[in-house]
Amino acid sequence: MMKKQFHKVVSKFTLVFLIIGMLVGGCKEKETSKVAVRLPSFPAIKSSIQKIACVGDSITYGSTLQDRKSESYPSQLSKRFGNTIQVKNFGVDGAAVQKTAILSYWNCKEMSESLSYQSDVIFLMLGTNDSKNVNWQNAEVFKKDYISLIETYQQALPKAVIYLMLPSTMYSIREDGTLIHQFSQSNMKEIQSVIKSIAKEKQLPLIDIHSVTAEHEEYYRYDGIHPNADGAAFIAQTVYDRLVIDQLEAFLRTFVNWEIKAMKILIEAK
Repeated sequence: MMKKQFHKVVSKFTLVFLIIGMLVGGCKEKETSKVAVRLPSFPAIKSSIQKIACVGDSITYGSTLQDRKSESYPSQLSKRFGNTIQVKNFGVDGAAVQKTAILSYWNCKEMSESLSYQSDVIFLMLGTNDSKNVNWQNAEVFKKDYISLIETYQQALPKAVIYLMLPSTMYSIREDGTLIHQFSQSNMKEIQSVIKSIAKEKQLPLIDIHSVTAEHEEYYRYDGIHPNADGAAFIAQTVYDRLVIDQLEAFLRTFVNWEIKAMKILIEAK
């Protein structure tokens, strides 16, 4: 999986650099048989991303890690960007989406703080604690509160890109196959289905953390729920790769649009 993502990123970079070469080579005046044509100025390659907010539960927060400030997935994501982008952790241990949950993210100060953070990108990974039998109402209630959560961020930060993330895989550490602390696999299946449908309905990007962690039990700590430092790094890399790919695709579209515009000018000048 990681190799495929790497090759995909490399291929995107290659395409971008090829197009840059073609466009830079054509940025000066081009002589036609009739008139000298001045092409439009070449678009600057500059990311508008300055702040990233990681909204989530204990998996985002970094619970059970020896040093969550350096090992949590948001911290490891920040390291991958160096000093170019600010990444802030708004995870809350035990938080759930549903407003009726024992600890709803709606009632946490981290939600109001994340809303005022002025993020350019928001990574939303909630749902694990909603799968607990004590919290779970039904798919309809979960969907209603999840959509309401998204719309709250969209209203407060209309220019921010919101990535929905499927919760990571949960592993059983018991002989009978049940999960600790009343987590439920059947509830989680419904949660994943709902989040996928919301991403499609709202046309929001989706990162499937569940699938990429499905065959990596070694990335988890003793409880089968919380990733260890390697698992958090794996999540961070998955998120990083997706964002880089999406940014490169955006750049590529810009270059292609520029080339089309330039070609139209040249054709019209003939």
